Amino acid sequence: MAGWLQAVVVIVIVGALHVPLGDYMARTFGSAWHWRAERVLYRLGGIDPDADQRWTAYLRSLLAVSLAGILGVTAMGHSDARSGDDMAP
Repeated sequence: MAGWLQAVVVIVIVGALHVPLGDYMARTFGSAWHWRAERVLYRLGGIDPDADQRWTAYLRSLLAVSLAGILGVTAMGHSDARSGDDMAP
């Protein structure tokens, strides 16, 4: 029962704060300095911000990020196994 109550409380809080928090973030991160920084990063990455992204490009990006996460977690698990830290009580 407590789990359901916690979920309802989180949903209500997020529902109440998403517009004011979004407006705040838009004002804070919408400055010209951030736009300049984004343009530099786009140029370094070879990204055209005005181009449409096809679903195939999105899928490749999603799979690449997922694979990087899986490999990272696996590498961390192997480094813990080599160090002898098996998290035994």
